[in-house]
Amino acid sequence: MKRQVLLICIFISSFGYGQNKKVTKWYSNAEIDVIIHNKTKYSYSYFGTDNTKHIIWDEDLNVKKPAIGLTYSYNYMLFKKLSIGLISGYKKYNQPDFSMAEIGGVVKFFFVDTDNVFAYCSLTNEISLNKEQFKSGTNARLGIGVPVIKRNKFNVAINLFTEQQFLRLEGADPILNYQQEKSGDLIFKSYGISTGIKF
Repeated sequence: MKRQVLLICIFISSFGYGQNKKVTKWYSNAEIDVIIHNKTKYSYSYFGTDNTKHIIWDEDLNVKKPAIGLTYSYNYMLFKKLSIGLISGYKKYNQPDFSMAEIGGVVKFFFVDTDNVFAYCSLTNEISLNKEQFKSGTNARLGIGVPVIKRNKFNVAINLFTEQQFLRLEGADPILNYQQEKSGDLIFKSYGISTGIKF
């Protein structure tokens, strides 16, 4: 299914309108993301009714509600087909109910030129907006983007990506509400789609 969607995007991109234009060294990119969780694992400890401490590693959680993200990056063309940039953003997770800001870096490789298909990877530090939800986190994302609208001053692209989100929950509120539950960490393995504008 993912391959079919990608092929459709590439086909649409081939009909995009573009003009020969000078490649600028600096450019901005803004995106809105829909993140679908494939696997979610939770590590924690708790005391049972017999006062025995239990440690649970990587318990699967059934997380069905998607997350929403907004990102902005400011990028510099290091080489003709390679750019590096600073990225910042906001994510809203609905299950569990987490909100976070993020800051980090992104690298993009353009296969032909800056108006065509590109691959990218990013690494960000997740900053909790409520320390009772989680303490901190790290996000790693790998994706591919296909411009579907090309104009002289901006491009609009559809991006497909996979990512892993690691959140540290030590001292945060429990998720399962077991007796004396102490949260450890939470790992989301997800994929998603985003729409971005490069300008």
